[in-house]
Amino acid sequence: MTVFHLPKKLNRLVNRTRRNAAGIFRSSKPQAASKTGGFIGNTHGGAVILTTLALPVIMGGLAMAIDIGYWYTAKRQTQQQADTAALGAARALSAGVSSTDQLRAVALNDAIRNGFVNVSPNRFTFNSPPTSGPMAGNTAAIEIIVERKVDSFFARYFDRSSVSMSARAVASVNVTDACVLALSNDASRAINLPGTMTINAPNCGFASNATTTDSIQVGGTANLIAKSLVASGEINVSGSLTVEEAMLTHQTATLDPYQNLALPAVGACNANNFRMNSGSNVTINPGVYCGGIQMNGSGTLYLNKGTYILNRGDFTMTGSGRIRCGNCAAETDGVTIILTATSGQVGSVRIGGSGDIELSAPGEESNPYKGVLFYQDRAATAGNDSNLNGGASMKLSGALYLPKSDIKYAGSNSFAGGKNCVVMVGLTVEFAGSSGFSQTDCTHMGTKLIDVGRAAVTLKE
Repeated sequence: MTVFHLPKKLNRLVNRTRRNAAGIFRSSKPQAASKTGGFIGNTHGGAVILTTLALPVIMGGLAMAIDIGYWYTAKRQTQQQADTAALGAARALSAGVSSTDQLRAVALNDAIRNGFVNVSPNRFTFNSPPTSGPMAGNTAAIEIIVERKVDSFFARYFDRSSVSMSARAVASVNVTDACVLALSNDASRAINLPGTMTINAPNCGFASNATTTDSIQVGGTANLIAKSLVASGEINVSGSLTVEEAMLTHQTATLDPYQNLALPAVGACNANNFRMNSGSNVTINPGVYCGGIQMNGSGTLYLNKGTYILNRGDFTMTGSGRIRCGNCAAETDGVTIILTATSGQVGSVRIGGSGDIELSAPGEESNPYKGVLFYQDRAATAGNDSNLNGGASMKLSGALYLPKSDIKYAGSNSFAGGKNCVVMVGLTVEFAGSSGFSQTDCTHMGTKLIDVGRAAVTLKE
């Protein structure tokens, strides 16, 4: 808090007035007026005398009040100059600018745009990294100190022509990740939350590469709680949105996190057009399934742990049956379902009906598809819809990598055995119902989150 002291001249004036006032009222017995009606000894003009003596003090106090109000406003402006300068430099740092001179130029320009005059005795200090405070030495942080001389209007007549002010701000770049990515660069509502649905995912970031005005849409009365939103276009919100970390628009595209993951060799067919229509229980083993895997019955389909290659076919579940891993005993046991085609159309994933499915990705360190549950060939035709609409009875854990699919998702966020992890990559992603998913066990499972390639910038001090 800044404390202003009365100048010496004003102090002397106040003291002199106090003494004069005491002299006027020292005698309680009125003095008689002279016979000639002179002024000496006449007390009827005491109020005028007192007012005349006090007037300089009153005017001085009023002048100081005006100046103090002006100084308070200037102090707030100084802090704003420091804040905007630190944030501007941090944003440039997050965008890849590494030169200290360039970062300082960005910061100084933002301070000037907010009223800072870069001439002596004013001073602008740029520190990267900060030299003091809890962020000292942090190379992802920028420290700005702004010092200014602010002139007075009236206080200059009382030996106070100006006051010195300073403000400090520290902004940092916090690397963020995502669990949902829409790869399309031109889709309207590439990530879409319509209707009245609710998603509570405070540990999940959402990223969209679409450059459209509704790159991410939170519509209707939808309610989204997310870690962050990062869009190459704009974010359109009419529902309820809570962002824990940052909401960034007009960002560069996020890279496909699995673009370098190779497809396995496709050998001879172990099964052709596999269909389960009966109410009995059936167990199948890893291999090549030409024409896909389809379950329409009311029994249980067990997929033994391993990799399933679907050549020219979909993974489909309808009806009221169940799908489980057949022999997943260890925590790292799981399945990977690969959608590819040696010729013709690459398939997609279609889960619906009233069935009950619970599948998780493998977690073995030696498995090239560790953490990946579904993997669609990037050579698939764009717009190949994948509907994962199993609702509360659909429990999937791992990466759902469907890069050429328009994904429609409605699922649960509860998975037994410490495998709560959903990472979703599609051409577009649309949510339905009261969808839920969690990333609390992704690291444990070996499912990598999506590196958005930029950072959230926040003021720290």
